[in-house]
Amino acid sequence: MIDARRTGAGELGRLLVGFIHSSTYGILPLIIERFRHLYPAIELELQEMTIVEQHGALVRGVIDIGLLRIQPAPADLEFQPVLEDPFLVAVPHSHRLAAQTAVSLSELKGEEMVMFSSRGSPLFHSRIVAMCERVGFTPRVAQIATQIHTVAGLVSAGVGLAIIPGSARNLQPQGVQFLEILDRPEPLQVGLSWLRGKGDTPSIRVFREVTLAVAAQLGGKDQVRTQRS
Repeated sequence: MIDARRTGAGELGRLLVGFIHSSTYGILPLIIERFRHLYPAIELELQEMTIVEQHGALVRGVIDIGLLRIQPAPADLEFQPVLEDPFLVAVPHSHRLAAQTAVSLSELKGEEMVMFSSRGSPLFHSRIVAMCERVGFTPRVAQIATQIHTVAGLVSAGVGLAIIPGSARNLQPQGVQFLEILDRPEPLQVGLSWLRGKGDTPSIRVFREVTLAVAAQLGGKDQVRTQRS
């Protein structure tokens, strides 16, 4: 009877959680630490997945909840924004712009850029191309990559500069300077997703509560701000 009550309260059981790679050097370790402290009897099973993979896994019941960047998705999924992740410009320390703390997008015209892949990172790619075209230029591509850490590494190597999610700062790549964007493009939304109607399932509910509490602690740090849903 006691175990049944604990299960009903979300304090016992197993929770299958999908996550994007970039969350491992941001919010995810803090969520795991707090969740395991508060709910030691709930087994967390973590699976790294892309955003699209998480969408499919949620619909098929492979995972219970996902930590991802919010983008268009199947209608039978619900989302809860948790954090805003603003875009920054990453430049090699040797670059002429490295002496600045902020830059206008128009200053990037003609610069060699490391771009996210349209196939592997369609959200980043489309947002970056759109913000550049909005100020009158198409990015001049020096190299294409898929993962944030790869893009940051190529910038460090001097391949080019990049427009990159601000959470990349947590990687602390050597030889890279991060500049704020004066145009203030719309930030990326990091959040949770689950199958519609399942949000109040006890274990999902407590995971959501823990995530929001951690996000509130991160508010204002390293360019990542809390987003209320």
